[in-house]
Amino acid sequence: MATFSWELLNKPRDLSDVFMTMIAQRPMFISRFAARPAATNRKHEWLEGTLRPRTISYSAYTKATGVFAVASSAGWNVGDRVRVKGDSAIFEITAVAANSITVKFVASNGSATDAIGDIATDASTLYFHNHPIAENSTSGQAMFSQSTTDYNRTQIFRGDVSISNTALAVATYGNENDISLQVKRALLEISREVNDTALFGERSADASASVAGNAGGLYFFGTQLGSLSVAASNDAISLKLLNDAAQNILDAGGTPDMILCGPGQARVISQLMRNQINITPGDSARGSYVNKVVMESTGQIADVVVEPALAAMDSDIWVLDSSGLGIVQLGSRQIHSEDATTPGLDGRKFSIIGEITFEFKNAKQKICRISGVQASATSLT
Repeated sequence: MATFSWELLNKPRDLSDVFMTMIAQRPMFISRFAARPAATNRKHEWLEGTLRPRTISYSAYTKATGVFAVASSAGWNVGDRVRVKGDSAIFEITAVAANSITVKFVASNGSATDAIGDIATDASTLYFHNHPIAENSTSGQAMFSQSTTDYNRTQIFRGDVSISNTALAVATYGNENDISLQVKRALLEISREVNDTALFGERSADASASVAGNAGGLYFFGTQLGSLSVAASNDAISLKLLNDAAQNILDAGGTPDMILCGPGQARVISQLMRNQINITPGDSARGSYVNKVVMESTGQIADVVVEPALAAMDSDIWVLDSSGLGIVQLGSRQIHSEDATTPGLDGRKFSIIGEITFEFKNAKQKICRISGVQASATSLT
């Protein structure tokens, strides 16, 4: 007698590959999350990448000593050649402390600046130029920097399907009485919930057998103290605002390659790029909106990811370096199905369950929020 595949009781069926393939093929935020190795703890930690910032803001400058006051000098070394924003004069770093950088004058480079005393004391920005190495050197510039760690919590996602024995026995229900179809539908619902969590999830302080763990999402990691941001001040989205956000990421050491927004703002971006869209006969790749933008600040192409869940967040647009995004499943708790039929139940019941979290590596360098954007409906008129 043939064995019905779903009659293998107490035999969990791994659905993680099916789930990852499903989300990769759907136009959602999580389709841009790379699969990471399994987590080993409900508090999932990762090493932040060491990104060397190309710029550093300073709050004050002392002309007599050539000292810039900075929040952190991490990634900057003695011997680096730097210049001040708006000036071509070159300076060399002679000393680095936790919250200060000391320089000496090197060359005016066509500027009127020819001494450390010519630099304005107002807050501004230092730009890294290069780090020349002497002949017959025994060591190079110190590029090693110990990475810090960040973490997220795992969150349990679950859906149950139950079909009566009557439905399984008769043929008048069409495909509705097919358990495989019901499991697929449950996976679709779970993928939507996972996607919304990747956007709006809040990271719980702790998790235990009695306290449900919550995974943090984009709005949690992308709005932390020190995160990159651009204030639109109720202006319509423009290429300038998009490039300002991309420049912030570039200056912090990231590579912006993604613009995330709701359907309304995607239509506005489409209008911005209309004169750059070339349609050839037989073109089947175009859509109702532009799906790529060439970032003037980087010269690279950024994909526009239209997220329906952001329709209610019309005033926000996100520019990201998607290399920092990752989806992680907890050990043997990957998305799977298992028989949940209780004794005496006149039917069959299956649970689709798994424990997942998200990585947002270097969120403060790879994510920039453009907030306060004019409503798309207003912009389109």
